[in-house]
Amino acid sequence: MQYRPLDLARLMQLVTPLRGALRRNAGRFAMRYLVGFVFVLALGVIGCGEEEGKPCEETTSELEGTWQFESMEVREMTTDCPGEIVIIPAVWVCGEETFTFNANDTFVAVGEAYGNDPPYRGEGTWSTVGDTLTVTILRWGTSTEDLEPTDPPDLWVVRWSVSGTTLTLIDEEDPAASATYTLRKR
Repeated sequence: MQYRPLDLARLMQLVTPLRGALRRNAGRFAMRYLVGFVFVLALGVIGCGEEEGKPCEETTSELEGTWQFESMEVREMTTDCPGEIVIIPAVWVCGEETFTFNANDTFVAVGEAYGNDPPYRGEGTWSTVGDTLTVTILRWGTSTEDLEPTDPPDLWVVRWSVSGTTLTLIDEEDPAASATYTLRKR
């Protein structure tokens, strides 16, 4: 391969139109590069995982423990628990259930008899990603002795937040009638 000497005149012919375009659009180019730089910098600061060398830890310890229903709100209607909200054709019920979120990501729900419903027990797993809580019910029954596997597993996906000893769960499965549950730590 043969190299030609640098032809400065030819290089200037190529660069001059580019310099003009850069000068005319300098603000736009600068803003794009600034936004890109800030984004990359933010990823470096807040990023986590093996590639970033920082563990991705979620702060779910505040969710761990046993919680009991305190109240429920649906479409600006509120009731203490145990109670129900009827908006025809649906009924939202909250009883004296307790939900236990264990540190090993297991979950236990225990409900007392309410109305025509018998007592129940559900067991499964739980996980969070940001403000989304996913509870997977793997076994269900009326007592510890008669738990049957759920096939397929039941999923309950809600938004969650904890403030002190109050857990708020927002179920938006039906956007027209999302339910907000308030639970108290026991």
